[in-house]
Amino acid sequence: IAGAIIFAFLYGLDILPSNPPPIPVPDVVSSNTDFVQVLAINLEKPRAIDFAGDKIFVTEKIGRIRVIESGVLLEEPLATLRTVNAFDGGLLGIAVHPDFAENHFLYVYLTYENNGKLWNKILRITESENKLVEADIIFDNIPGSAFSNGGALKFGPDGKLYSSTGS
Repeated sequence: IAGAIIFAFLYGLDILPSNPPPIPVPDVVSSNTDFVQVLAINLEKPRAIDFAGDKIFVTEKIGRIRVIESGVLLEEPLATLRTVNAFDGGLLGIAVHPDFAENHFLYVYLTYENNGKLWNKILRITESENKLVEADIIFDNIPGSAFSNGGALKFGPDGKLYSSTGS
């Protein structure tokens, strides 16, 4: 079902009408389900998604981290971060820590501007009850670009955080 949710996320959750009927999914997306369940509408330029139990975390390019909990998009964002409005920049990737249930760590990748230059950084966010408690910079001064900033984040099977960068 995660593949079906991702399919819906990538193909326009922000433009679907409220209470739409199930959408048929091609076999190449998932062989275990024949419909997509829409979990959120009206997201602004969603960029990345990750899962933790009954919570789904979504980044919006404009700097917001949104939470879908028990199938409902919460009205208030978990956080609104200051980002730059660049073609392929902003709040990009998100990754839930493998031990999220114990530590409540989320990692995000964002683009910002400093002295007229674009840069990227990775933050570790501590979440509690769908609110930001603390944000720490864990990697900074990743060269940015007006064209591509990368930003995908993923934990590997070795428990390490991996990131893509642009050029």
